[in-house]
Amino acid sequence: PTHLHTTLNPKTHAAWNLHHQTRHLPLQHFILFSSIAATLGTPGQANYATANTFLDTLAHHRHTHNLPATSLAWGYWQQTSTMTEQMGEVDRSRLARIGVGALSTEKGLALFDAALERSEAHLVPMTLAAAGTSPSAAVPPIARSLFATPARKADERDGPAPSTLSDRLVALAPADRRRTVLDAVRAQTAQILGHSGASAVPPGAAFKELGFDSLTSLELRNRLDGIVRHRLPVTLVFDHPTPEAIASYLLDELFPQDEEPAGAPDSTDGTSDAELRRILATIPIDRLRASGLAQLLLDVTQSTDAPDQPESAETIDELDTERLILMAFEETD
Repeated sequence: PTHLHTTLNPKTHAAWNLHHQTRHLPLQHFILFSSIAATLGTPGQANYATANTFLDTLAHHRHTHNLPATSLAWGYWQQTSTMTEQMGEVDRSRLARIGVGALSTEKGLALFDAALERSEAHLVPMTLAAAGTSPSAAVPPIARSLFATPARKADERDGPAPSTLSDRLVALAPADRRRTVLDAVRAQTAQILGHSGASAVPPGAAFKELGFDSLTSLELRNRLDGIVRHRLPVTLVFDHPTPEAIASYLLDELFPQDEEPAGAPDSTDGTSDAELRRILATIPIDRLRASGLAQLLLDVTQSTDAPDQPESAETIDELDTERLILMAFEETD
């Protein structure tokens, strides 16, 4: 909340006070400086985007009351300011991938003059990045119509959807899966950092040492989320700080069965231990008590501590689910 108010209040309070103090005056212009963060949506800038969305909405509100207002959702300017002095090449590359280029001072002032001649409440003065002229999933949906995208062929439109990384991994052996997933993570990391290929990203290198920050970390998570079609945590890079760690996590999520040893015995009815555990976990405790199984299971756990138990007998921790249930029934015979 503190971070939200620190970013939100200066814009919202100032704009709202200005609105109230001047709404009775015959103004010709009421100009608000907003940002493309509110219009396009940029990862990691939710607080800043919210503040600028308020400005855009205030301009519409004034229009409904026949008051002048123009909210300008600016792109970033080429000329360095206190807001952009910390931006590096990785930051500029990230903006280019979503189609945002740098405004020259001359172009920015020309767009400002042009905006004053228009009647819309909300305008977006920005430069389209050259990288945005090719199709890219990174370009926000609201802006994709601005970029030149080649028409798809009929067979592409009518054919099956492209397979995801998860689909391709199914047909691979576990060792090949690990290599493929690691290559994918390194390739996405290289693209974000502006490297020529995955080979520039060491598998065991920490993302922080590679130059990642909170925004690039979130971008990598979003990219991997898109190619594996599996919901990934927003803290993915922080919890798994190297490409190798992320690859291991993805494999555990996508193919948990790989953790089981090959040839692990199933129960006599063909149901695996994992399936039995899943089924037992879905049974309400009340039903276990009503059927008497709860007490039987408790009796089994107590029987492992019996003084006449042979030293070689299995402990409760060593029993699989099937054996545990069988022992419960044997206790009642």
